[in-house]
Amino acid sequence: MLLLLSLGALQAEPPEVKAKSETPLGLIPWPAEMQQSRGAFTLDEKTMISAPPALYGEALLLAGPLRKATGFPLPIVGPPLSMPVVGTILFRQGKLDGNPESYRLSVQPTTVTIDAESAAGHFWGTRTLLQLFPPQAATGRRAPIGEKIAWTAPCVEISDRPRFAWRSFMLDEARSFHGFAAVKRMIDEMAALKLNVFHWHLIDSECWGLEIRRYPKLTTTGVNSRAKEGDVRRSGDASAPARRFYTQEEARELIEYATRRHVRVIPEVEMPGHSAAAMKAYPEWRANGEIFDTTKPEVVEAIKAILDEVLALFPDAVIHTGGDEVNYAAWEKSPSIQAAMAAKGLTKSAPLQQEFSTTIAKYLTAKGKRMIFWAPDHFEQTPAENSVILQYWRGDPANITKSAQRGFDIVNCANEVTYLDYNYSLLPLDQAYAFNPIPAGLDEKYHQHILGLGTQAWGEKMPTIFRCDYQIFPRLAAVAEVGWTPQEKKNFHSFARRLKSQERRWDLAGIQYARGCERPLVEVRNEVLREPKIGAWTPEQVGLTLARHSEDESHSQKIDVTHAMSGPGRYRVAFVPTSGTDVLNVREVELVEDGKPIASDCAGFTGASYEAAKKPDKDYVFDLWVRSFNPSANYTLRINYNGTRYKDPAQEIVNTAGNIFMKNAGDLPPVYAESPDPNLPPR
Repeated sequence: MLLLLSLGALQAEPPEVKAKSETPLGLIPWPAEMQQSRGAFTLDEKTMISAPPALYGEALLLAGPLRKATGFPLPIVGPPLSMPVVGTILFRQGKLDGNPESYRLSVQPTTVTIDAESAAGHFWGTRTLLQLFPPQAATGRRAPIGEKIAWTAPCVEISDRPRFAWRSFMLDEARSFHGFAAVKRMIDEMAALKLNVFHWHLIDSECWGLEIRRYPKLTTTGVNSRAKEGDVRRSGDASAPARRFYTQEEARELIEYATRRHVRVIPEVEMPGHSAAAMKAYPEWRANGEIFDTTKPEVVEAIKAILDEVLALFPDAVIHTGGDEVNYAAWEKSPSIQAAMAAKGLTKSAPLQQEFSTTIAKYLTAKGKRMIFWAPDHFEQTPAENSVILQYWRGDPANITKSAQRGFDIVNCANEVTYLDYNYSLLPLDQAYAFNPIPAGLDEKYHQHILGLGTQAWGEKMPTIFRCDYQIFPRLAAVAEVGWTPQEKKNFHSFARRLKSQERRWDLAGIQYARGCERPLVEVRNEVLREPKIGAWTPEQVGLTLARHSEDESHSQKIDVTHAMSGPGRYRVAFVPTSGTDVLNVREVELVEDGKPIASDCAGFTGASYEAAKKPDKDYVFDLWVRSFNPSANYTLRINYNGTRYKDPAQEIVNTAGNIFMKNAGDLPPVYAESPDPNLPPR
């Protein structure tokens, strides 16, 4: 008879005390409590999975990748066995700690048992179990050709629960539309890391990305999303489906796909600002500044009708309504807005937005839903409805504290530590990992109002699957551990070591993550500087502009780098200011082969900045992935600059000069050749 150990008294060994020579278990996120013992459970042809009918879906999502990887049948049987047979993976329902996401995982040499109160807890237990097996198990990849894999998982006793109930990832498909398969792939990766809220940013000024049948022009006239910069679309590497919105049937299928993996889907419908796409489709809704005219009852009724269709599609209790960055100065030029302000004795239009947001919040509350809202800079702009969840992207601790004290629930997504479209110098991996969603000094009695955290991947500079992968991973794994693991159990050095196992899983899944980003940037930069310089920039080449976020072809420099090309690899490009007092902004670095762009890096949303007077320890190093190499081709490096004048607005050129270096660092993803499927006839 299997003796199930009580885990309540077990103390997890802090990952920081592990010997550096010991290979850690590759678990991300790290569990709340864990004890490892000698021995291992081995999968073989006789292994079965036992689960009650209510947990068949969770059992199937465990069996699926294991069957593909091992070739074993792994039948799912039920009802669950009271006396587990040797070789069984057993799902059992029972009381734990009341948290619907908690689970206990016991891996013994003869059996594996997953105990949980709910299907969600069982599912998270299966994700941990998959990480204990060889990396092929989680990804459904067979053994490499000519090799055998021992399908074993080490014996452990794990008692686990999330630190926060809200662990979200936002994908911006209004600015860069990636399509059905890409979203499914992202949901899979979220689920593997125990992230449980997919914040789907489908609607913004650039594009209306969801079918609304009552207003069909939203997805005809209102669909105009095409990223203009970043991984250049002329390279042919862009995610550019012919249709740039989701039908309601597609949305339902993606919601069902996520729900089976215990990931909630929260849609965002921007209002009243960020609405140029809607205004393009229905100009009669417009006030000045591409903003909804919320003073007109017919416009408010149209918004409610849109929300009704969205609510019919998305079953979750929460819906995001945007709400930030309303251009009040433009809005106030509209005669209808001016009239409303005069009638209410207002000198500013911000109270009109608060009134509108409160109306929408109460409308959603009456339908059994909650609004989540990008928290405004000033508390007075917050909707007068306490059911509203405030999502703080600026992360001001004072405002968060004030909101919590007044009873609002909060999702903390401070941009400096959660915006994955920032480059790795602005948001290094260790900085993302160090985030604590609970502000320092917040009275413990208000901690219950911090629902959790969100991380965002804005799409302006992420038009391709490659660029999404590069910006999102591995920082998404760091965010996952922030959201799940107890604060006192977090340790970045342990995380960085465990990340190697996760990177192996990503390699097998085709995730093109930023390799080696756990290293300090200054180390990478210094390695590049050991190579001969490939060129230099002068003030005349840089030009002069006040805009960092746009690209001007007249500010591009081209350098022949044919002599510096040595084959496939990751070419790192470093900029070293040698003179001048102004800032050099590099908007994009692009590698061109015989006139055709083959690789580019735009350094995230902001580009990269360099200044001679500043320490270079956080200077960004551009990363160009060259997957194939033609030794007879000519190669050109195209660099697009934005020089920013800070000292003298009257100057005609920017005052900066310096040298440019490039190194082939190798380190492309390994090629994995898996064994043939034994269930298919040989070719």
